[in-house]
Order: sequence, then structure tokens, then C-alpha cells
Amino acid sequence: MRWCLPSTASFIRNQIVYHQRYEPALVYTQPKPGAFHDELHKRAATLNPISPGLGSKLYKYTRKLTPSAKQRVIEFVKKQNAEVLHVHYGVDCLVYADVIRELKIPACVSFYGYDCTEFPRRFYGYGKTLLKNGVFHNPYVKAVLAMSEDMKKDLLSAGCPEDKIIVHYYGIESKQFAITREEKKGDVIKFLIISGLHPKKGHSYLIEAFKAMSADIDKKVELHIVGDGPLYGTLQELVAKSGLSNIFLHGHVNYGSDQHRAYLRDADVFVHPSVTSPTGDKEGIPGAVIEAMASGLPVITTYHAGIPSVIENEAHALLVKEKDVSALQAAMTRLAMDPDFRARIARDGQKHASEKLDVIPKEIELEEIYDLITTSNKSTKG
Repeated sequence: MRWCLPSTASFIRNQIVYHQRYEPALVYTQPKPGAFHDELHKRAATLNPISPGLGSKLYKYTRKLTPSAKQRVIEFVKKQNAEVLHVHYGVDCLVYADVIRELKIPACVSFYGYDCTEFPRRFYGYGKTLLKNGVFHNPYVKAVLAMSEDMKKDLLSAGCPEDKIIVHYYGIESKQFAITREEKKGDVIKFLIISGLHPKKGHSYLIEAFKAMSADIDKKVELHIVGDGPLYGTLQELVAKSGLSNIFLHGHVNYGSDQHRAYLRDADVFVHPSVTSPTGDKEGIPGAVIEAMASGLPVITTYHAGIPSVIENEAHALLVKEKDVSALQAAMTRLAMDPDFRARIARDGQKHASEKLDVIPKEIELEEIYDLITTSNKSTKG
């Protein structure tokens, strides 16, 4: 991986922590101090091959490793007796492409969103060429993991051979987010979104829809926006311009913390209106959506990227079209005004998340993919 490990990358942390038959060791190029960084260093052997000085500057400006850094990675991987390499993010595989070729160990590469939607368009389309040369046509990259059929289409458009693509969704810690909900006191309906503050999360459409709903229904409502990111200032301005005093920006929350669970426990409806950004950036399947379902919250989200591949409208959640403020407002109004429907969607969504989208069976599937590519590699050598 490149980072080790931001709090927004719980999906990578979970794939490392929940291994069943394989023992992980970690190579990363940029430390990200925090709970995940500390946890992973306690759980596994780790290596950051970037040295101060020239190595650090070369990596900072070109995302390339010096020959000595490459050698450190190669020696570390060999010392672990590694059977398979798993690279997280297609873009970050470019950092390790030469190392993978030299090691000649079968690798799989997980794509997560922008790396197969926005990045191929970068540098006047040269991003697509970089992925082709460094990832898709690397002979030791045996599998390219897509989170959904929608992402598979994006990978095909980016030039990935179809026979390398395996659709695999990594799952979430459903037990971690299972919450016993007590009967709510008071008459305020609290809407919640937890996410990074990025264009593809759709916050501006949510604020617009919430404002319209607030003016249209005879019920007390609140919107709680949890997260941090580049749009924080912009969202502050949007909230101020709305003239509403019932929209609250809470900032960053640590994944899986008591505060994280408290936000989920205190809410009534979770809304996550993902959109395709102006630069073409897309989600994979937002973990926050599935975590909210697992916590027993009714969810509103969009027909975006891989979301409809794991969530059925009216069965597990409510889905609306991207950027459709009127449809988003209607869905929010429906859940605010109908407590019986709210309870039914919450119950069925929680059941679906815990039974079909949990990380443990998905980790078993992931290790079967490891088995497949290591067996295939041995057959090829034979």
C-alpha cells in the first residue's frame, strides 16, 4: 500500500486484520499516524523503505522508489516467504510495479474508485497508459479486483483485460456496528451522514434537499454532517447561506470509536447521496452506507457505481437517482413521516448487511482468490 493507514481506509484495515489462513506483512511508503497505523504495526511485520534525503525527495515528486528502496522491499518480501502480493489501489501499484516484476510473485490489485474512473483521464489521458503498463499488462499481476460489475466496466474502459478482472466486494464489520436501539425520546428526526468531505459524497445536494424538506413538513428535523476533508469550508458556507440552524458540522470521527457508534445510535436516518464528481471520480461501494445498515439505521443512498449491486431499493434501503434533489427530498420526507416504514427498512437493511455483506465470509472469498492465483502461478511454472 502507499499509506499506512488513514482512518478513511477501514476497508484496507479490515482485509488485513480479518485474514483466516494467510498471515499478512505490510509494505508502505507513507506513514499516517493514528489508530490504524499503531494497530497494524502491532499485528504484522512492516516496512517503510523510503529513506530520508534523496529517496524521500524522489518519492515525493515522482512517486518512484530509488534502487536501494526497491532492494529493501525485495529483501523484506523474500524474508517473509511471501506467496502472494496484494496491492491496494491501482494507482499505488504503479509505485511497486518494478518490484512486482522482479520478485515474480503472483499479485492481485484492488481498485476502489477514483483509480479506475478519474485517474485514467489525468495527464491528458496518460494515466490510462500508466495503468496499462504498470498494472494491467504486468505479467505478475494475475488478478485485478473490482468491487462491482459497474467497476468492472470502468476497468475494461481503462484497458484492463477482462480475463484478469475478478468482482469481489470486501465487506464490513457488521458485528462492530450492531447497535441495540432504545425507544427514542423526543420528536426530533435526526438525519446523519458520515463520510469524507469530497465532491462525490453529494453533500451539497443533501443540504439542498434537507432545506426543502424542512420547509415542507410539520416536523422537527436535524441534519448532522460528520467527517473532514477539502470541502469543509465550502460546506460551512452552504450551511450559513441556507439560513438553517438545524444543520450541524461535527468534523472528524475515528472509525469504530465510541463517538462513531454514538452518532449512529443517536440518528434516525442515514443519508449518503453519492454522485459522480465533475472530474469523473466515483465511489466503489461506500463502507459507511453498509455500516449504517448494520447499525440498524434506515438508509437513503443513490443509484451510483456499485451501490445498487449490493442494495435493493425498497427492500434494504431507499435509492434515488444521482443529483436528483426532488427525489432525495421525497425519500427523506417519507422516512421522516412514516415511523413504521422507517422501522421496516432499518430491520431488513440490518439483516441484509449482517448476513450478506459481512467481512468474514468476504475474507474467505478473498483468500480463495489468493489460492487461485498462487495455484495458477505454480501451474504456469510447471
